Amino acid sequence: MNVADIAVSFSREAASFDASKHFKFLVAHGPFENIQNFISKKPWSPIVWANGYRAKKNFVSSSVISLDFDDGDWTVQDAIDWVVSANLSAIVATSRNHQLPKNGKPAVDRFRLVIDAELCTSLDDFEYTMRTYMESIPCDKACKDGGRFYFACREVVWTKFDGQKARWLTCPFEETQEAKELAYGSVDPEDMRNLVTLP
Repeated sequence: MNVADIAVSFSREAASFDASKHFKFLVAHGPFENIQNFISKKPWSPIVWANGYRAKKNFVSSSVISLDFDDGDWTVQDAIDWVVSANLSAIVATSRNHQLPKNGKPAVDRFRLVIDAELCTSLDDFEYTMRTYMESIPCDKACKDGGRFYFACREVVWTKFDGQKARWLTCPFEETQEAKELAYGSVDPEDMRNLVTLP
């Protein structure tokens, strides 16, 4: 892969809206500009997984940051303005419920912001960076894990290819999986809430 290329994964399945069917993925790579040709066709992910099996534990790399906007807190224009001010290379693509009522919520801009990024090969850095973005940008907070994929976009509505690549943040050691395992052993920290500490 050329150092300037990005890599994204695409589901082997047809465009089903059953998430459980999308577990085996193929990888495509090329210039960032090419991603707009694919994300409106099949379920896709900014993550590459070992042997193409979608699972957090199989995280290999990511060279794209993807943020999902579903609640109307940001409009497409808000995202465009932010990208321009940050001078990033990015694509804005609407999702299938863009400007349609959804689950009792009104019609609002529903879209994805796809940002060109440097290569990240650390799951800890990937998830830490995603969490950091989500603290300052009103996007879907669930879309930060190393097993994330997205259904096909409806339409690419805006592109900027002359900006910089986003940088991944280095996860502080105390937040890494290694540090958590040292602190908690094999118990998942999420499960610690179920434990009772006696005085």
